[in-house]
Amino acid sequence: MDETPEAEKDTRTIEAIAYHEAGHAVLTWQWKLAPAWVAIKPLPDGCDEAIRFAFNSEDLGLFRLAGEFDPEQAKRTWFARVLLSYAGMNAEAKYMGPEGAPLPLDDQIQVHRNLAMSGQDDPNLIDLACRKLTGLFVKEHWAEIQAIAAALVERRCLDAGEIQGILEEIQRRSMRERMGKSQPGA
Repeated sequence: MDETPEAEKDTRTIEAIAYHEAGHAVLTWQWKLAPAWVAIKPLPDGCDEAIRFAFNSEDLGLFRLAGEFDPEQAKRTWFARVLLSYAGMNAEAKYMGPEGAPLPLDDQIQVHRNLAMSGQDDPNLIDLACRKLTGLFVKEHWAEIQAIAAALVERRCLDAGEIQGILEEIQRRSMRERMGKSQPGA
């Protein structure tokens, strides 16, 4: 029987969703794509109406790339879309720890739809490779994911400029740390 207080469960769920969405945002930023925004419920007052409109009643968190959705390009970029899905899932799973995170049904459907569009002979092998690649990515970029997730929990909604500012600050900090370690006597 689960003895975790309900308020703690709610906080943990919100944080897990924030980590999931942060995984999407950090991966696209690393790919030099433009994350338009990332948000989790409940949305704050003053949140852009376009973001409010994008959420449906079941959504707990959403991430959007800047620009228009092009279905033809989506067919050509199935591999990237599978990686993007798994980046969110692996970030959430790393945050959740040993008890793990359940794979959201929408994400499962999206992954399998993209694998089916790939036309590959062995989609299960590709699925495994994508899980492994994004697991390594999440491990390598954990500081960035943590920073975006923390900001998302606090503010509930981050636009492109806020995402970029947070990630650039993490990069500057990391660069300073590496420079300090490479100095003689450091």
